[in-house]
Amino acid sequence: MQILKISIPELDKKPFQVPTSNKNVKEMYRYQLAVATLTNNITDENYAEQSLKLMDTSFDYLKDVLKLTDKQIKIIDEEMDLDGMQKIINKVSARLMGMSEEEADSLDSEETEAGE
Repeated sequence: MQILKISIPELDKKPFQVPTSNKNVKEMYRYQLAVATLTNNITDENYAEQSLKLMDTSFDYLKDVLKLTDKQIKIIDEEMDLDGMQKIINKVSARLMGMSEEEADSLDSEETEAGE
């Protein structure tokens, strides 16, 4: 098992230490499955409910895998938007799937370029 160092300067000056344990990898897959399921089940009638579940699922994933402190939880909850939280989730998931820090960081710049 490796201990990944994941830099997320919005939350902490020091990199997060994230083990590549079965538990964390399963959390990542559970998160991805939940997102796929929730996204596929969104209708006009349940849009708000499904969107809230999606946000809660995303928030819980980060709290569990990064072992966030109350201060870090507050930063995500009160100082970030959904896009900022999603960028962190993408980076954490990419690292757990074996990407280097540089490769995971480049995903964000590739998405930004594609969206322009």
